[in-house]
Amino acid sequence: MVNKGVGGQSAGQIEARFATDVVAQHPRFVIIMAGSNLQSLSQTQEAFVQMCSQAKQAHITIVLCLDPPYTRYLQPLNSWIAGYAAGHHYKRIDFYSVMNDPNNPGHYLPQYYYDGVHPNGAGYKEMGESINLGIF
Repeated sequence: MVNKGVGGQSAGQIEARFATDVVAQHPRFVIIMAGSNLQSLSQTQEAFVQMCSQAKQAHITIVLCLDPPYTRYLQPLNSWIAGYAAGHHYKRIDFYSVMNDPNNPGHYLPQYYYDGVHPNGAGYKEMGESINLGIF
């Protein structure tokens, strides 16, 4: 496993380095998790489409992630990712449901974040343990 994630990058910034950081490594799988980080929804969607296109052409199995619920903006993005994954038969990991506070929908469970945006150690642990390893 190689982690090429860079915290704080937009989907467009990730897409800009996708060919060298992912495709050139010839992995069997790629897990794509990205939010907007000040990009518009359409720019974020286009970056996902481009990354998935590159991965598909390289015969890399695509796994898309629904982001944890740190802003209301992510609800439309997560809905789009879920539909896009289903429409293209890509695998999916749902971190939104794992981290969502049922008493305050659209927000993290309080024990899983440290600043309202980023998961803490317990949050990352919960996210990791929620992944169905059978998709790999």
